[in-house]
Amino acid sequence: MSNKMATISSITLLLLILALAGWFVFKSQVNNSGPLHEDLRKIKLPLHKESKVEGIVLEYGSNPEGDIDKMLVDSPAEKIWLHFPPHMARAIKEATPVNSPIEAMADIGGPARHDPNPVYRLKYLRNQSTKVDIDLDRIPAPAPSIGVEVEVKGNTAQDFKNGQGRGNTFILAGKLISLPPHKARELIPLISQAKIILVKGNMRDTAEGFLSASGRPVVKASSVQLDSITYKIR
Repeated sequence: MSNKMATISSITLLLLILALAGWFVFKSQVNNSGPLHEDLRKIKLPLHKESKVEGIVLEYGSNPEGDIDKMLVDSPAEKIWLHFPPHMARAIKEATPVNSPIEAMADIGGPARHDPNPVYRLKYLRNQSTKVDIDLDRIPAPAPSIGVEVEVKGNTAQDFKNGQGRGNTFILAGKLISLPPHKARELIPLISQAKIILVKGNMRDTAEGFLSASGRPVVKASSVQLDSITYKIR
């Protein structure tokens, strides 16, 4: 009988310990959900920081499609690429030509996958000589547009040249033809073997603010015909 009573006492003690442990866990969770912890959860660390840049515009650069989308500035500390949306190229280049002294504000974001350096994204720009300034946040992007349908035809020997960008453009009859990278890798080597090239596509409206680094009108190809063979672009 005494053994049975001892067993019951042990079980009772164990249940009491478990109950106390559960109560302490519950109180801890209640305390952690108070106002202080709620405030801490609302805090978000900044993803970007803002920086002032002063210097001289050395040159303009372009993206893989050949659109101008950045400027190289020689600042007292270092040379910095300031990036901006391609539709801002015309306004920015007219306000701050090469050799202009500029003052700018930029967001410094994380590096791109292919670039270990921080990325400076232009927010505000001023030509210190002319006092012309541009607030990029106040200029909306153009409405989406497919452009004007065109046909561009040329003789390979006379009218064809390799374009600018990362190998996915070529020049035909004075126009810059833009291809998706995978199609450019397929077609550009074949062009030299053809006699006549016929490109159908859409030419971008120059009033939208884009500028090609080549200074030529840009045509996004929908099909490329090399002699009698037509390649659809998707």
